[in-house]
Amino acid sequence: MLERLRGYATGDIDAENAAYRRPLLRDARRLARGAAGGCEVVLLGSVASGKYVDILQQACGELLRFPREFVGRGDMSRGGLMLRCAAAGRELTYVPLAGAERHGPRPPKLDAATRVRYVPPVVSSINVAPVAGPPASARATRRSLPKRAPTPRS
Repeated sequence: MLERLRGYATGDIDAENAAYRRPLLRDARRLARGAAGGCEVVLLGSVASGKYVDILQQACGELLRFPREFVGRGDMSRGGLMLRCAAAGRELTYVPLAGAERHGPRPPKLDAATRVRYVPPVVSSINVAPVAGPPASARATRRSLPKRAPTPRS
């Protein structure tokens, strides 16, 4: 598996490189064929470069969409925008890639006050609920568990 990953790192990502283009085109065509009525294929990467956009457009045609808000944004800005929208429950504006403006001025920086911060989950054996068992109302909760006796100090 590691050798396979290293092999990917040595490949030339260029639409003219058949070793890159053929598998991408093959899999994108498979994706487009599997898209049922009303389904869209949404590209959440950069739309500025043709190195994969042109291949995806060839395979997916009118099904291919992208978030209009991505125009002019770099990788980190697109990621930050997606996290903010997900946290706010707001969907991006998906537009057809065909004929769309893919280059534009850099939009204003994202507001640092709206940054989404990762808070790791608290893991405790007390909070673990059974996978299958009594209904939630019958399960023990933290509040209903008896308090532990204090441990003696030496």
